Amino acid sequence: MQQEIHFWQHCFNCKVSPIVGTRYQCQTCPAGPNIDLCQRCYALYKQGKISEACHTSDQVKLRGNDFKAYHGERNINLQQWQETPVNQLVTPELFDNFLVRLEFKSGFNSAFGGYGFVVNHNQHTLVLTALHVLDEVLKAHEIDASSNNLAYTGAELPSVIDSTVLYDVMKERWMFHELGVSNQMIALKNARIGELEPISFKDISAFHISEDVQVKAACLAESSPEVGESVWLVANMPEYQNTRQAVVVEKSDKSLIFRYNQKEGIPIGCSGAPIINKLGQVVAINIGTTTNADQRYGHSNPVESIREHLTVLS
Repeated sequence: MQQEIHFWQHCFNCKVSPIVGTRYQCQTCPAGPNIDLCQRCYALYKQGKISEACHTSDQVKLRGNDFKAYHGERNINLQQWQETPVNQLVTPELFDNFLVRLEFKSGFNSAFGGYGFVVNHNQHTLVLTALHVLDEVLKAHEIDASSNNLAYTGAELPSVIDSTVLYDVMKERWMFHELGVSNQMIALKNARIGELEPISFKDISAFHISEDVQVKAACLAESSPEVGESVWLVANMPEYQNTRQAVVVEKSDKSLIFRYNQKEGIPIGCSGAPIINKLGQVVAINIGTTTNADQRYGHSNPVESIREHLTVLS
């Protein structure tokens, strides 16, 4: 009998990856890579032998940890993922002020997200990112944006975000390099968080930005690349020309999965960053990553899904 495997998660305490058996995820912490425990470490936590069971957030300090058990997959076949060949290609040219860091302001509070990026779509200039990077805001306002909440309309989150500040994340001291402000988050009724990875097609948020904001926009690709084609993650990685090449190993309407050419150099916290093709067009929103058998994999929200969410602007 095959064991349950949580391919996309690692244990915060013992660092084992992937997690085998039941996985325990903290429901208090904002979504992120350091909120899971394996079965053994969860037992130690319940016995009081682990004092710090996950990434310690302000919400955990106030409310404590609240863990939920999850079952894994039993039929993961990595052979195709591991054997898809890679073609070394020239890195696509990048725009300045295309990649941004986001600060979400709500009343007297603010929260920094992962990455965002600027695109033109149907004569709109937009910033796109992953919805789960706003999970700290969601939890602070007790908004349930999961697929389990059938009453969620997409308008709840925009109603509590007063403004979103854009920073030039490529700068060394990016907090001192403000590019402008977005005052309008777009209500996306079908956007959700909390799907079991690598399902990614609901994980998106979008913001209008005005013409006076100092950014440059990329284009959305018409379709996501095929298995075997190269893609690039764009993030603040100056030692690697701010990109890391990968090869698509699986595609569906729910996720685009890729294997990086090299395990090293992929920074933590790249949620919301763009995945681009050889033409520099955006093909996906980066959602998550993991390491297995000395290889690094990522999954993302494909451009077909992005375009479907943005039909509210048509």
